[in-house]
Amino acid sequence: MKCSLLLYTAIIRPLIAYACPVWAAASKKKIKKLQTLQNKCLRISLKAPWFMRNKQLHNDTGLPYLSTWITQQFKNFHEKLNKADGALHYKIGRRSTNLRLKPRLPQNILLDSKENT
Repeated sequence: MKCSLLLYTAIIRPLIAYACPVWAAASKKKIKKLQTLQNKCLRISLKAPWFMRNKQLHNDTGLPYLSTWITQQFKNFHEKLNKADGALHYKIGRRSTNLRLKPRLPQNILLDSKENT
């Protein structure tokens, strides 16, 4: 089981969450589809029966839910981005000042929700 779980974390999860800091503000429906895929992979790697709860799968493996992991990856990326010289010069990763349209940039959505909680 450890080997199959290691294969999941080393090969499959990076494919699922490729460039997740960029699309961290995706709709909940899309994230839920990815979470379902992760649950299926965990169920296969642990040889868990169909009636075992997903929460128990995550507790046994120590892996966070995909939405939590993606948000954490975005926050780590955003912290590193604020320290980069080029990002500071070109103002990459900052909130948009033009709010004519709905704010759909990940930093607008996730940083606003972080401040509200």
